[in-house]
Amino acid sequence: MNAMFLQTVRKLGLFQGLNLKLPLVSIIHRPKGTGSTTAPTESAGRLRFTLILTAVFLLPSLMRAQSVSFGVTAGVPLNNLATASEGMVSTTGRYTLGPALRVGLPRAFAVEVELLYKHFDFGFASDPARIAVHRLELPLLLRYGFRISSVHPFVHAGASFNWVIPADGANACPEADPDSDIYCIGNKTAAQLRHNHTYGPVLGAGVEFSLKALHLAPELRVTRWVDRNFGTQDSPLRSYLTQVELLLGLKF
Repeated sequence: MNAMFLQTVRKLGLFQGLNLKLPLVSIIHRPKGTGSTTAPTESAGRLRFTLILTAVFLLPSLMRAQSVSFGVTAGVPLNNLATASEGMVSTTGRYTLGPALRVGLPRAFAVEVELLYKHFDFGFASDPARIAVHRLELPLLLRYGFRISSVHPFVHAGASFNWVIPADGANACPEADPDSDIYCIGNKTAAQLRHNHTYGPVLGAGVEFSLKALHLAPELRVTRWVDRNFGTQDSPLRSYLTQVELLLGLKF
């Protein structure tokens, strides 16, 4: 659907000058040095296009909505967000939390949107100082529910986008190129933020049941990011590409 939409946009000549790519996300912009290839106007254009694309995705669902419910999604990451080696350490916060929206559609389908917060920190084993990393994730999911008695199994699939909030201040290397996104502890290089945003497919399954007016939905969800936020495959500090988490959705 996204590919067809972008092809149509290009043929019609809409959004010219925004350098459209698929997928295309750039929500958080951090000013770069003079050598940056990402101008603020380009970042703002990508933001506008991302919001428009999201609206195009959600608008048909809202027009056919049979129900709209709000809630909260909370859970536990079952694997680490990053791994460390060669004298480095990394600790993943064992919780994720954020608001959720579900739009009910005909024939047991639904569209779900969440905004989830995660965090981890890293540093050197020989130094107590740590760099904190905060990450936001935006899953856009199409859900199908099986109506079996009072317990409803469900599956969903879609895409998730993440954004790392860059570390600043004392964590930035004073000698480093401002475009390199390299972070230091005590003037010693600790890690490189290669992608402050990335995306990937999502698959999940669970069951939903009601407790009076509250709808509870425990699930197991797997996300496969196409790029690492931090490092490369051989870096001492690198993000995991596969993310597995146990979540509990609460809808009202």
